[in-house]
Amino acid sequence: MLKIITQLSMFLVGTLAQSQVSETREMQHFSKIVVNDGVELVLTQSGTSELFAQAPDALSLNDLVTEVKDETLFVYTKDELEGDAKVYISLSELSSLTVSENSQVSLTNELNMPELQISLASHSIFTGNVNASKLGLDLKAGSFFSGNVTAREFSASIDGKSTARLSGWAANATINAAHGSKCFAKTLYTSISALDASGNSQIAANVEKEVLVKITEGSQISWAGYPTSTTLPEDAKIVKSNTTAISGI
Repeated sequence: MLKIITQLSMFLVGTLAQSQVSETREMQHFSKIVVNDGVELVLTQSGTSELFAQAPDALSLNDLVTEVKDETLFVYTKDELEGDAKVYISLSELSSLTVSENSQVSLTNELNMPELQISLASHSIFTGNVNASKLGLDLKAGSFFSGNVTAREFSASIDGKSTARLSGWAANATINAAHGSKCFAKTLYTSISALDASGNSQIAANVEKEVLVKITEGSQISWAGYPTSTTLPEDAKIVKSNTTAISGI
């Protein structure tokens, strides 16, 4: 009986996997992407541009919209779908990525762009490695970012109980965390960092030369490294100090 049940389960899984329908779609040139409605987006940097859409059935695939307006690719659904919708995109350039409403974005390889702004909202998720001369992150409403970043100028605004997990390198970094948000960046090596935590938020950073700290309302900031210049607010309280880290609240 156990063998029969196992075989039946495997058959059902295989049947469900085969029920997915997909198609390759033509698209106009774009340099920005906006995705929402819980769609999962998989990006690959490539010399050629391609778009492949996948949905549980033909009706859902028809309701999965991918359209370009004013060089912005919009990815969304007309109606709530029964199952998961995925869009696979190969692209050569990208300057802005906006993700909202429980959507997810993942990368198959490193994105290497001159400038890139990534905005996440409403419990959206981004995972992947990004290399840009100027890189900006904007996280709101329970969003999550995890990745290795390389940038000369890096800024991150993390708000509304959002979380960022960062590694890599940045020459100049500005990190703001507010309203219960968290930034874990002990393996993001920076030369100069400006750190601002408020509203019971947390920032953990790594600074080599200069660190400027602004902290209020019961928040916590800590950093590793040996910065030669440290600027703290007068009302900050040092609760831990050693050769590798300092924490203030």
